[in-house]
Amino acid sequence: MLGSLARWLRFLGYDTMYPGPSGDDDILRLAREEGRIIVTRDRGLAARAGPGAILLSSLVVDEQILQLRGAAGLDLDGPGRMMRCPK
Repeated sequence: MLGSLARWLRFLGYDTMYPGPSGDDDILRLAREEGRIIVTRDRGLAARAGPGAILLSSLVVDEQILQLRGAAGLDLDGPGRMMRCPK
């Protein structure tokens, strides 16, 4: 659902995991175990994750990045920019 966004977050230097096809329970468990924030467009998953999730509304990657910038203080000019492998 957000594979392109995950790739861009890696380009921007953020430690980003994209689990691929997984059940909600697996995603929630992994996020809790690793202290990760869940970024999703799935309202049900976001509701189950509570404050450990950011719900995005846009289908457009540029808009998703701007939504994250507002919701999580995403730094688009940080020192890690373009440092991580997109895969």
